[in-house]
Amino acid sequence: MNKLILYTLFTFLVCSCEPREVDTIDVRKVWQAGTVKENGKMVYNRTDTLGSKTGYARFRLNLRQINTVSFTDFDGRDRTGNWSLANQYQTLLLSNMTTSAKDTTTRVKFDILNQGGSTLKLKRTIEGAKSALILREYELIPE
Repeated sequence: MNKLILYTLFTFLVCSCEPREVDTIDVRKVWQAGTVKENGKMVYNRTDTLGSKTGYARFRLNLRQINTVSFTDFDGRDRTGNWSLANQYQTLLLSNMTTSAKDTTTRVKFDILNQGGSTLKLKRTIEGAKSALILREYELIPE
């Protein structure tokens, strides 16, 4: 009888535990741009120094520290803040972003397209000039 009670109690405890989501994506690196597309058009390729937007050579996304990010976009401005993964590791959020000039960008959102070992593919939609949307696709490589 005691064995039956123990078995029932053990089964109840195991079944009532909620499974934890395992962090299967490793983004904790310093990333640089390998290629960048804007609205489907290649604007930067690391191996082509004559690309139309060579400023992407400055692009850095430092996710090495847990929850702390430093981000340099193609404009050369350094921003710092916090980072997190959301939507079952399909979204990379940069929040509380500030520059040395104390300009505040509250949030930057990247959709994670693919992450496999040596590359991280991200997508970001931003508002451009005259309210036109710009879709940027990044293939990032470790620095």
